[in-house]
Amino acid sequence: MVMKKRWLLFLVILISVSIVRAEIEVKNLAVRDTVLPGQDAEFMLSMTSNIGETVSLSYSDDFWRAKISPGQVILPAGSTVDNIKLIIYPLGNAMPGNYIFKLRIVNANTQDILQEYPINIVLADKDKAVNVDVLTSALDPTLPENQLQLRFENNYNIKLEGLKASITSKLFTYDTTMDLEPNGNNREDIVVKLDNKVAEGSYDMDIKLSINNVELTTIKKSIIVGRVSDIKRNIDFVGGLFSKAKEIEFVNEGNSVVRQTYTESLSTLEDFFTATNPKPSQIQKQDGERSLTWDIELMPGESRTIELTTG
Repeated sequence: MVMKKRWLLFLVILISVSIVRAEIEVKNLAVRDTVLPGQDAEFMLSMTSNIGETVSLSYSDDFWRAKISPGQVILPAGSTVDNIKLIIYPLGNAMPGNYIFKLRIVNANTQDILQEYPINIVLADKDKAVNVDVLTSALDPTLPENQLQLRFENNYNIKLEGLKASITSKLFTYDTTMDLEPNGNNREDIVVKLDNKVAEGSYDMDIKLSINNVELTTIKKSIIVGRVSDIKRNIDFVGGLFSKAKEIEFVNEGNSVVRQTYTESLSTLEDFFTATNPKPSQIQKQDGERSLTWDIELMPGESRTIELTTG
């Protein structure tokens, strides 16, 4: 009976030692564990085994794919292998959130799974990665060149390398690539050349952001084109044998709608022999004179002529 107890105790100790010796210790150094779509997570691993083992590294995951270098690791008893590089990148179906990527340590000969090692990864929300602020209050169409200033701000504590911004607007197009440090910002100065006939107002601007040809988001902003009031008036007299005409031409050379009035005063006799084109907006009689008034509204680039023909 005593011998049986001793044998049982010996077997328990042997099994316990075998379990301890079979353990593989993994240490993980996260180079980059928070990423956006288009970026790779990166980890450097070291492995220590209590027994001599040749292992393969594999995984199975619905949302991530990995590149492991080297794929096979020879672990002599009591040794440590460093600099095992693990690159993990998200698939298109991965949504923002926290993930546990399970790295499988497999016996290279039997393909038995020795253990699974969890690796934490955060996929950041691509729509919230970058803010864009318009620093220029308004563009001046009278200038040959305007400088539009934009500020790009990284909202995450990760470096955004090769961030591409493609900007489209009715006024201009612009492409640029930049690196944003963690929680850093970058100012972009854009030269915009405007046609001096461009109308005043607010113009939409779409800023499409991408990394490694993977689209992050499109940010909509607006830019203001300032008002330029410039109306020209040209007066011409045309004389004939039996009649004479006065032509008043109005030309809106600004970039905004112009509204003004024009008044011509005629004596009662002149008014009797004068024809107008177009007809006045209003006529007032006072002290033997008639005041003819036209209400004029011109769009940018538009012109209008008033004719007074006497004869």
